[in-house]
Amino acid sequence: MSWISIIKPEEAEEQLKRTYEQMDQPDDKVANILKAQSLRPHTMVAHMALFNAALHHTENTVDRKILEILSIYTSILNGCQYCTELHYHALREIVGDDHHAAEIRAALEAGTPEAALEGPALAAALYSEKLTRSPRIISKADITSLRDAGFSDGEILEINQAIAYFAYANRTALGLGVDLKGEALEKAAGTDLSQT
Repeated sequence: MSWISIIKPEEAEEQLKRTYEQMDQPDDKVANILKAQSLRPHTMVAHMALFNAALHHTENTVDRKILEILSIYTSILNGCQYCTELHYHALREIVGDDHHAAEIRAALEAGTPEAALEGPALAAALYSEKLTRSPRIISKADITSLRDAGFSDGEILEINQAIAYFAYANRTALGLGVDLKGEALEKAAGTDLSQT
């Protein structure tokens, strides 16, 4: 599950116990990436706040399908199987068509998002690729491209924050050896925990 020690929910005391209770899912599963942060409960809370703001906030207006595509593409580019698998599961649920979801994933894995995406989704994916691979060369022209694809400046901020969140999450998972063992895919990726 992780290369560092974790404190399991049933072993938690005081602050960590309260934190686990806030994040507890209906099937008593907490995402492995959160358990890996159990030695510092305050980072678990901050992590979930950032996740919910980037992907689940009620004031966000970017299509959830696009946000999941960005999460998958950023994770693929960073080599993070953990986040790729979790969010591919979420994409399959949102799309409702396993064949189409698989086409999108294959195009992202091949580095050819244009093979399965078009319009706003493609523009967001291309921005994700550039921001993930070469953030220092992002320019105003990249923002103009997103505007030209139909995104408002607020939506561009949402896209940027989703990609930035996955840069953080990927490095958390990769840097601590977080894996999918025992992970509840349908809960960890797709659940809105904004009430925690």
